[in-house]
Amino acid sequence: MRVINIYIYIYRYFDKGTGWVLDTQDNYEQKVMEHLGDADTFIPINEANNTSPIPKKIKEINGIIEKWVETSLEAGDISKRIASWIVKEESRPGYDYCNYKVHKPQANYPGRLITSGCGSPTENLAAWSDFYLKQLAVELPYVLKDSSQFLYEIHKFNLTQNNQIDNIILVSWDVVAMFPSIDNVMGLDACQELLDQRDVKFPSTTSILEATRITLENNISFFNNVAYIQKNGTAM
Repeated sequence: MRVINIYIYIYRYFDKGTGWVLDTQDNYEQKVMEHLGDADTFIPINEANNTSPIPKKIKEINGIIEKWVETSLEAGDISKRIASWIVKEESRPGYDYCNYKVHKPQANYPGRLITSGCGSPTENLAAWSDFYLKQLAVELPYVLKDSSQFLYEIHKFNLTQNNQIDNIILVSWDVVAMFPSIDNVMGLDACQELLDQRDVKFPSTTSILEATRITLENNISFFNNVAYIQKNGTAM
């Protein structure tokens, strides 16, 4: 019988579909670091020394959120109940991990970086702004809920063509690292444009945009004893 040392292996989910991957710990860490090592997107904040600046950074982020809460309360954009929920008494960095893209064997099964914001300082602030932003997304003229809706839309289109589809070519493309590739400034500008188009501008565009900006600029996460700040793009 061959005995496997479970401490040098790791189980991870498929990125798409249902299943698990068994991989070595070293290979898994390498896949995660292919993302976190991107200096244009992530900044390590405690790699150079043994004195962790994480508590100081957490306190700084909480202070920024508390100022937003105070301003939004005065503007009438949030209630006292929401304010007490957004400010977290105890928080910590989120956690980075990868799921395996088993549908891309030609690329050696790359990893998709996911940042869990559970327990992080911006967790509830992000949930608040997401609640209002996702209401805008469903109103966009070109938006798909899932693969089933896409297939349904193709079916509807085919029915309108009276079988005259010989000259139609279906084209698709993929965006590499789409979420981290969304520039913060461009993303906020797009959000503002849609928020300003609302019939009822409550909460105010200013409060929602500022909550989103704070979340984007203070996304702190942890992997392999190193904390990172994502300086650009959206966390997945």
